[in-house]
Amino acid sequence: MQKSIIVVGFFLFSCTQAPPSDGLGEDSIDCTAFLPQIENKIPANEAQSNWELGNKKFLGIDDYSLSFPGLDEMDLDKRENYLNLNGYSVIEGTSDVITSEDCLLFQQQAFAYAKQYNLEIIRLSVGPR
Repeated sequence: MQKSIIVVGFFLFSCTQAPPSDGLGEDSIDCTAFLPQIENKIPANEAQSNWELGNKKFLGIDDYSLSFPGLDEMDLDKRENYLNLNGYSVIEGTSDVITSEDCLLFQQQAFAYAKQYNLEIIRLSVGPR
């Protein structure tokens, strides 16, 4: 009979008191650089202009996964059909890594912008009733 010896090691780590955190990452990037894509633009008007130029793509947001505001609420098959027919592009600078208050604000603004934009693309896709 073979005997096994199990060695259990205990490691002690010294603890230091960290400064209070706001829950945001430390490596800040300048999210304000991405604002011109959406700032002072009316999503429905931008969607209409792009549609007339032949760009029928939906807007996506990088978050925990790629999401499509305005399409997320619909049936999965219907959403996939729209995305396959129209394609999509992602709003640059969106991410699940929020490193500053500016990035959090930008992510929220991009989500709201994409939702209104995408709903207009859906309306245009369906056509007049």
